[in-house]
Amino acid sequence: MKQSTKRAPKTVAAAKRPPAPRSYGLNEPDNYTVEEWPQSKRDLYESARLLFWDKGFADTSVQEIVEGAKLTKGAFYHYFGAKEDLLRVMYERSLERLFKVTSTTITDDMPSHLAIAAFVEEMVKVVIDYRVEVALFWEEYRRLPPELIPNNRERRGELFRFIVKLMNRGMERGELVHMESPTVAAMTLLGMCQFTHHWYQPGGKMTPAEVGKFFADMILLGLETPGARRGA
Repeated sequence: MKQSTKRAPKTVAAAKRPPAPRSYGLNEPDNYTVEEWPQSKRDLYESARLLFWDKGFADTSVQEIVEGAKLTKGAFYHYFGAKEDLLRVMYERSLERLFKVTSTTITDDMPSHLAIAAFVEEMVKVVIDYRVEVALFWEEYRRLPPELIPNNRERRGELFRFIVKLMNRGMERGELVHMESPTVAAMTLLGMCQFTHHWYQPGGKMTPAEVGKFFADMILLGLETPGARRGA
């Protein structure tokens, strides 16, 4: 007797069961260290980075991204929910590097002028290393998914408050000159560093590290008290 090949109907519970989560390994969704990603995910990122820069975010399609990476849409949606996810990574990775400096390199007992110098030098290097990503972020910030904007704004605010705190601490310790508005000074410092991506050209006379040191020296000439001069 021929056996029936019909499948048993799914139960209501089985039909509603959510799909099992994928195992990402090094592809954790919140891992912004692109260098640690699987090669195929890095290829998609690099393709999107170049296309967003050349054509703009709105005029770039997922199909163009996968063609540039020589992959498929299936690969794209394995790693990303939408192209907006790529835009978020492009800025978050720079923030990650800056937060490493504030949490590891800069300590509470470090003189404020040295802490500010360390932050400025790293921020300039980050802006230059990720100049395409930084430029794209400020051009396309409004296109981030609405639910991501408050968190991103808070993270940028945290860095700003960190610099204000360093300046206030420096004044209290007598390491920095009196400032009428540490808030304005912090905004000036951050704006100066962020603008670097507009003019820096790779292969020029100064390396990113040298530009960062030049900025730090120039800023601290106006902030350090005579007794706190580096090397004094």
